[in-house]
Amino acid sequence: MKNKFGVVCLVLAIIIMLGGVGTSITFAYRSFNEMKGITAYIDEQKKLKAEEGITKENDVKIAESYEIKSTEAISDAYKSGDNSKLDDKQKETLQMASDILKEIITDGMSDYEKEIAVYDWMCKNLASDANLLVVIPANAGQEADNPYGVLKYHSAVCVGYATTFRLFMQMLDIECMVVHNTECYHSWDLVKIDGDWYHTDIYGDVGKGDYSNFNLCDAIRSQQQTWDTTFFPHANSVKRNKAMENISEVASIEELPALYAQNITDKKYSFFVRFNANVDEEFARRAQAVTYMFNTAIDSMYIPDGGIWLQTQCWLPDDNGFVYYISFYHYGNDDTTENALTEEEKEQLNEVISDVISKLYEQYYNDNSGENEE
Repeated sequence: MKNKFGVVCLVLAIIIMLGGVGTSITFAYRSFNEMKGITAYIDEQKKLKAEEGITKENDVKIAESYEIKSTEAISDAYKSGDNSKLDDKQKETLQMASDILKEIITDGMSDYEKEIAVYDWMCKNLASDANLLVVIPANAGQEADNPYGVLKYHSAVCVGYATTFRLFMQMLDIECMVVHNTECYHSWDLVKIDGDWYHTDIYGDVGKGDYSNFNLCDAIRSQQQTWDTTFFPHANSVKRNKAMENISEVASIEELPALYAQNITDKKYSFFVRFNANVDEEFARRAQAVTYMFNTAIDSMYIPDGGIWLQTQCWLPDDNGFVYYISFYHYGNDDTTENALTEEEKEQLNEVISDVISKLYEQYYNDNSGENEE
């Protein structure tokens, strides 16, 4: 009875939202930008970059406190089998990284399989200390911005994730670069798989490992970050994106609400949709309306244990027309909510969510269509 009461309360909460539209999609970036002094720092970094007129991969300060440093000396020693030129800390880093690769890499793996193995290990075994793009570790002496500190203490800031992932890729003879955003407060990786470059941000997925920030193209990544595209290589492929591998085929926009609800229920927070229909401006507008209204509805799904907000949505060209990419960001812990429901109740909840989202969409679309006609 308690579980059913919870479902009823949830349904009522969602239905109440029929009269309004949430704004949680900007929460992460708004909260970050409102931190004391961050706006001034970003403006200063933009000015310095404009004055310097150059971009580089290494020896770049991130959030004033962390620095992207080269890892080639260690990866070269791994490939040559000669560590005589390394200092003691580098030798220890090499040993830790080598032991991990022995554990997760097997003969016959493709570069893509090796990348997945490294990604999975890092997401499962490493941790960060707060829900910010740049994390200050509890013990700054743990060197959380470089592979030594990351592999020894299993705690990292974004720079630590990026340089550690790059080290593993370099050791495996896979091209990889550390990218920093225009404002120099975040960093991630560009990795080359099967001839194509992809953005991978371990920081964004650590602890959940759901591939939300794994092997993204420029079009998707640019929804979240900006970087110097004149310096770093372009990433134009989605062939090795996990969500693309499990793309959903739909015949009409009206199928989207149920599809979204099912993906969230299954904890699949990034997915592609290919439409078996002509995609024009009106079609795209309606699809975005559905996504926006869906995001409004799910604001209430995991309170107080956590929540989800819409992170990315964009159209991408495809051999068979166009595909629509949708990514949600999950925060908090929804295990309590999930475990409180039986399978039958989950199915009923999924049906209710789909129905409510459809109504939200119908109201939104009809209201906006009326405004356009005027």
